[in-house]
Amino acid sequence: MTTAPSLAKLLPEHTDVAILGAGPIGLDAALAMAEAGRPFVLLESGARPAAGIRSWGAVRLFTPWSMNLSQRMREALDHKAPDTDACPTGDELCDQALNRIASCPAIAPRCFTETRALAVGRDGLLKREEIGTERRAERLFRLLLQTPNGERVLYATTVLDCTGSHHTPNWFGHGGIPAAGERLLAEQDDGRLIRTIGQFLEVRDWQGQRVLLVGAGHSAQTAAVTLAGSADRVHWVLRGNGENLAAIEGDPLPERSALHLRARQFLDGANTNVTAHRNTSVESLHSNNDDGSITVRLRSSAARPASAHNGGAHSEYAQECTVNRIVALVGSIGDQQLYRELQVQECYATGGPMRLAAALLGEGERTGGDHASNTDCLAQVSQGPETLLTPEPGYFILGNKSYGRNNAFLLRIGYQQVDDVLTLI
Repeated sequence: MTTAPSLAKLLPEHTDVAILGAGPIGLDAALAMAEAGRPFVLLESGARPAAGIRSWGAVRLFTPWSMNLSQRMREALDHKAPDTDACPTGDELCDQALNRIASCPAIAPRCFTETRALAVGRDGLLKREEIGTERRAERLFRLLLQTPNGERVLYATTVLDCTGSHHTPNWFGHGGIPAAGERLLAEQDDGRLIRTIGQFLEVRDWQGQRVLLVGAGHSAQTAAVTLAGSADRVHWVLRGNGENLAAIEGDPLPERSALHLRARQFLDGANTNVTAHRNTSVESLHSNNDDGSITVRLRSSAARPASAHNGGAHSEYAQECTVNRIVALVGSIGDQQLYRELQVQECYATGGPMRLAAALLGEGERTGGDHASNTDCLAQVSQGPETLLTPEPGYFILGNKSYGRNNAFLLRIGYQQVDDVLTLI
C-alpha cells in the first residue's frame, strides 16, 4: 500500500479515535473500531503499514502463525491466513497478513502512511492543569502531525498509542547512559555505529571488519551468529554472564531454542574469531582520524585474566580494543516525549504506564522471575482493562510500548489489550 502526498489532504480535522502506529496492534485496533462503528484514523510514520516490522523483515519470528494473528484479523482475511506451527519472517507476516488487512475496505480509506504524530496534548490545557478533574476529559486531544504535505493538527476524543519502540534505541554505555564519545558517533551517522537490527541487516558484507557487538538479547544473538561467520574479528560485550542465552527446559519455541544454542557456542569459545567479554560494559569511545577506526575502552567486573602479578583476581579492570564498526543491540523504549504534556504516570523502574507496570512487577514476584523483565513471554497473560488506565482520560498505551523496559511482550497480549480497551471507551 502506497500513499501519494495528496492523501494527506484527506485527513479529517476531527476524529473519534486516533490510532498511532499501523503495526499488528494498531491494525487490530483499527479493525476493532471499524466493527464497533467508531470513526477513526490510523496513522503510520512509515511509507507503508507495519514499517517497523519491515525494517527487520528477513528475521524469523520465534512464535508460529497460530500465535501472531488475532481472531479479528483472521476474520478480516476470510480465514485464508496461515494457521500453522511454522514461524514466519517479518516480511512473510506483512505480505501474507498485515498488508492485506491494511488494504481491506474497512481500513484502507482511514490509514495514512508517512504521517507521524510528533506530540499529543489537550486542547487549551497544560500538563499541570485540571489534575484529576472531569473537566480535563471534556477537552479534545490535540495532535501535531508530520504529513507528506507538512505539519497538520488533528483533534481526537480518544488516542490509542500503538507506536512501539523501534524509533528510540537505548544507549549502550555503562549504567545505560551514553558512553563518552557515543553521542558524537551517533550524530555522525556514517555507518560505523549500528543501533537497530534493521540497520544491521542492511549491511551485506562484513569481511575484513573488526566489530564490537554489544547486547545479549535475541537481536544481539542473531547478529552474533551472522558476524561469527563473516567478520574478521568480533568483540562481544555482555553486561551479565550470558544468562539470556541459557537454554529453557522444554522450550516450546524451537526457533528461540536453536538461536540460543548457536549463540551460546560463541560464548563458550567455539569460534576463535569471537571474543566474549562477560560482565563487561563500554566506558568510552575514541574515533581515530587517520583510518576511521574506533578505540573502545571496556570496563569489566569479571575475573581478571591470570598473570604472574595478579593470579586471576576478581576485581574491576579496564581493557581496550580497536574496531571498525560497533553494533549496539541493547533494546529500545517507546517515545515518551510524545505525551510529555499529558498526565501519563510512568513506572520508576520500567518506564511503562504505572498501573500496568505495577501489575507486571507483581506477576514477576509471584512467578519467581526478575521483577522487571525475565518472566518468559509465553507465561504472560492480560492484566485486565483497569491496568490500561492512566491519569490522562482517553489516552491508552497499547502493544510493545506499554511494557516499557519489560521485554516479555507478546503479540497476543496486545490483541487482548485491544479487547480490554473496548470496554473502557
